[in-house]
Amino acid sequence: MTELNQTIGGNGAIASLNVFFSDPILINQYIFEQWLRGFTVESTTRIVKAKQAQNAVEEKYFYLVQNEIVYQYRIFDQIVKLLADPCMFMAQGSSCEVQIPPSVRRRLIEKYFSYDEAVFRELIGRKLNDRSRKDLDDISEQTGVEMISCRRQYDNLRSVQKFFKDGHMLVNPTMATIYNVVEEKFVLPKRLARHYGVCAFLCHHRLDITKRKLSNFDFSLFRYFAKRMIKYWTKNGSSNQIPVQQLVDTSPSSSTSSGNNSGSFMIPTNTSLLILTLDFYILRDLKAVLYNHKTRLAEFQEMVIARTMGLNIKNERVTRLEERFPILLKNLLNIGAGLIQPKELRDFFIDILEKFVEILKQVPLSEDETKLFCDALIGSFHDLNSLRIHAKSKFLTPWDLFMFVVKDVSVRFVKVM
Repeated sequence: MTELNQTIGGNGAIASLNVFFSDPILINQYIFEQWLRGFTVESTTRIVKAKQAQNAVEEKYFYLVQNEIVYQYRIFDQIVKLLADPCMFMAQGSSCEVQIPPSVRRRLIEKYFSYDEAVFRELIGRKLNDRSRKDLDDISEQTGVEMISCRRQYDNLRSVQKFFKDGHMLVNPTMATIYNVVEEKFVLPKRLARHYGVCAFLCHHRLDITKRKLSNFDFSLFRYFAKRMIKYWTKNGSSNQIPVQQLVDTSPSSSTSSGNNSGSFMIPTNTSLLILTLDFYILRDLKAVLYNHKTRLAEFQEMVIARTMGLNIKNERVTRLEERFPILLKNLLNIGAGLIQPKELRDFFIDILEKFVEILKQVPLSEDETKLFCDALIGSFHDLNSLRIHAKSKFLTPWDLFMFVVKDVSVRFVKVM
């Protein structure tokens, strides 16, 4: 601390100022990681001691190490509230009580928002509220992750979900995606921002990945599935872009007092990025047009099987596939039509597995053959002659976008089964 005296004006008055000088704090990234994992000072000291045991370091060295760890932990406790609000942490700059260079602050934010896939797998599909927070003890026991770390990961995921739920206005709606909104708000690197954007989508729709049959699949697989859904079923994907002003809010709270909601449009907020824009009502209509029409169903089946036979799939498999075709198509159309209901959307993954993939495995189809069969389902509908052109145009895009996701999900399921 340095005292500065300065004469003010011509009356000889002296102003006394205390100025503090501080070097930037040196953050030990390894110790920070142990703190994030919920380890105590004693535990971290033992870990460091075990790592250095082979070097025959003097005992007094570890006394200094423990002092350094205590000092580092004290710094982390000072900045933890700022870490939970990355924009504020970055904006604090030189006014922050602890002087940390911007590049180091970014690394600390990235590490603070890191997560264990086992923990996030348990959180996805739950309502992230105070009641579910009480279940963190069980999650900690199941995953082997320290309770403090589970709580941090829960709070981070909840803050991202709450950010979308609160409906903040988009500055540039035409360019906004789930991913770049998360990247900007939480100052995360692109890869981690994409992960949190996907998890926010999974949480928003409460997609269930906890069923027993799904337990053998890695969390990364469901992240991939959600990315495909975001690409093809929301306005984030280039293949499904629609003007923001056409996103009609169908929630009950959006109804006008007169009961007429035809003029009620959604304000472009970040919440709109999570909304499914694919019209699943059209898929419900498609079932009546395609499956319930015997002549058209027979024509479609013949076209799909003909395409399949020309795709290097063994004849006996094609025969078994033909036998199962009506139930496969019926299940697909039922799943698609049911996605207008939140409950049916929650069960999308298990429905595709049980009602489509497991039947394909009975044939059995390989990963490549599953892809070829799905491509045949997509391409054959384009060539369906018994459906008038103007009627077909109504169904083509929704069917394609629905099947793109079904194909990607099914192929990955078949690959890892």
